[in-house]
Amino acid sequence: MIDEKFEEIKSKINVALGEKAGERLIQMANSLDFMIAHWRLTDEQNTVLKQYVSGKEVHDLGAGNMQLSHHLINLGAKKVIAVDKIDIFKSCEPGYNIEIVHQDFDSYWLENKKRKIDVAVVSWPINELIVGLVRLMMQAKTVIYIGKNTDGTACGHPQMWAFLGTRDSLAYVPERSNTLIVYSDSFFGGRALHGEELAGMHRSAPGFGPQRQPVSYCAAEGLDHVDPVAGIGVEIVLLDLMKKPLTWENG
Repeated sequence: MIDEKFEEIKSKINVALGEKAGERLIQMANSLDFMIAHWRLTDEQNTVLKQYVSGKEVHDLGAGNMQLSHHLINLGAKKVIAVDKIDIFKSCEPGYNIEIVHQDFDSYWLENKKRKIDVAVVSWPINELIVGLVRLMMQAKTVIYIGKNTDGTACGHPQMWAFLGTRDSLAYVPERSNTLIVYSDSFFGGRALHGEELAGMHRSAPGFGPQRQPVSYCAAEGLDHVDPVAGIGVEIVLLDLMKKPLTWENG
């Protein structure tokens, strides 16, 4: 069934874009899918994820092909609301207790301003400021982030990280492929920030000043001054910041 659905989607892409461009897009999608697929999470990360989604109604914000949505159900989520504006996967089977919402975050927030969100999962958010996404996070009792801001990759806009940095952190499980962070709805505004958060704030987003040198995974987690794999030098100012709590003014 999955193979048939993939071939159907592949055919639609090729018709819409032409075979060559379509194949290239599929290759890119496959590479991205491999990078963010739930099986790249470690056993420890899956254990933590299960702890916070089991028995809960979970919003999968940016659900894509819904692999993570199905994984959340398998981990015990009572229901998953899969929100994504991209219609390429709109025909995917919703599955047991999965509701598909084909809508952008701003529109979905406007229709659900007063809705209480139990758990919001954000996996590999794009490096752009999406106000609706941040507003939905603000409505969530628990926010779970999965992604990577080191070794040249970028997840989420620095202002998104500035907001998350004001929330209490319930769990932090870093790993080279994916880092998992769980946030509560408590606002402390003075805790020490995690390496992944600092790496997300450290780089400048497109249009917001010059791009800074990427931070290595080893540097972000304080493992070394130079990443032996990526060979990226570490800025001393970043390492200093990691040792000090930062405060953020709420606007």
